[in-house]
Amino acid sequence: MSLTKIAFEILEAAKAIDRELDIKPRISQQNTTNPSSIFKFSRKSCRIRQAFKSFFGKYERSSHGNSTLHKGKHIDTPSRSSGESEEIPELSFFERYSQLPENQTPTRDKLLDKCHQIKTLIETPEAALINIYTNWTELVSLETICHFRIFEAIPSTGSATYSEIAAYARIPRDFAVRFVRINILNGIFSEPFPGHVYHTPRSRWLLTRGPGLLDLIELNCRELAPAGLRYPEVIEKYGAAQEPNESPFALANNNLPFFEVLARDEKRRLRFGRGMQYLTSAECYDVRHILEGYNWAAVDTPGACVLDVGGGMGHISALIAASTKELHFTVQDLPPVIADAVANKSDLAEPSLLDRISFLPLSFFTPHPSSSPAFDVVFLRWIIHNWSDKYTCQIFRAMIPALRKGSQVLIIEYLLDDQCFGVNVSRAFSLRIDMMMGVGFGSKERSAREIRELMNEVAQEFGGSWSNWSVTRPKSSLISFISAVWDGV
Repeated sequence: MSLTKIAFEILEAAKAIDRELDIKPRISQQNTTNPSSIFKFSRKSCRIRQAFKSFFGKYERSSHGNSTLHKGKHIDTPSRSSGESEEIPELSFFERYSQLPENQTPTRDKLLDKCHQIKTLIETPEAALINIYTNWTELVSLETICHFRIFEAIPSTGSATYSEIAAYARIPRDFAVRFVRINILNGIFSEPFPGHVYHTPRSRWLLTRGPGLLDLIELNCRELAPAGLRYPEVIEKYGAAQEPNESPFALANNNLPFFEVLARDEKRRLRFGRGMQYLTSAECYDVRHILEGYNWAAVDTPGACVLDVGGGMGHISALIAASTKELHFTVQDLPPVIADAVANKSDLAEPSLLDRISFLPLSFFTPHPSSSPAFDVVFLRWIIHNWSDKYTCQIFRAMIPALRKGSQVLIIEYLLDDQCFGVNVSRAFSLRIDMMMGVGFGSKERSAREIRELMNEVAQEFGGSWSNWSVTRPKSSLISFISAVWDGV
């Protein structure tokens, strides 16, 4: 693919985004007289395509569908209307494009991918490698501005000098300059005038999102990133490690598994809990997707029973119970967890729902007794990604006795793609999440195919099989739903 063709695709995506944002101010003006943005900007004053003006000029399609660089005529910047307030153009750009509506997410992702492809194509190999292996400086700088809460030193609607920032954070001025300016490389803060630092949407996010985000950043910077550097050592020592105490994190923490380390350190445990709570509060993880990702109404019949494997305090079962009429739920977890859940059951749901929720103190590695009643639906939400293939198979083995012919098993997980998408920045998150699971737990994220293979492996051990496989993912959700029917033995 040529640079010209990629550049044309970038321009087309940029035009689509600008058209969408041109409409938004008109709608906002009809609904309110007070603009929500920190900076007032004309819908004509900021354009993504201006960023390409000086380099690409204007593209035109030839009659054969190829794109060519048309010299001479450039994309003009529309004049500003009279009476508009003064603005800082660099900040106006940040503000404008941080308000991209959800329906433009695919276009935004395409734009990000194409820009990344151009960077990858034109950057020299040496420069690319330098940028990769010195990237730790950006991680350190982000952790530092969070640790010293440097973002609080800058007024939400104004600026601060480096001396003011240094005084607030109680660090040397030179350090303030160093760490802020490296973050500016990533759009965190802006310095449109020498020595005066302003917020951007990214830095303001740090200011307004609460401690959970800071805990999540610290968890990655202080726990996972340093442990990740031990990965080569883990591979040399253990090969295809399967045990929780054979992860890079365990190697960096006296060969103790992740959750055992947290159990011994309250500060680290609380940081992890708050970070995960913040992460899962995002719309893409919203629990409502549990109701949308599976047809609960189809199994909501008198006497139908659901097993919630590793269900903790029972919040997900309570959520589903509230949207159904007949289903009865059994929440399975470790005895200490279940004891806590039973003690707090009255706080779980409305009294009318509590009769349909019971608790089972049983590790999900322990097979269900053959005398146990069979369940119509068994679901595992965010369970197997914490475990290696060895232990995931053990979880599947343990649930087989709880099934009858026709029982449905529902696996709710983040799913990887089987194929490689090459230079594709919008797919980077999935690969990073998989790496985090490997570093922290010696486990992995999986594709639907990989999960199916493990389930089939266990089924064959019992002389049984699965059928009616399906994979769904609700709109706006990062979590997918794999369902299969147990055909029995």
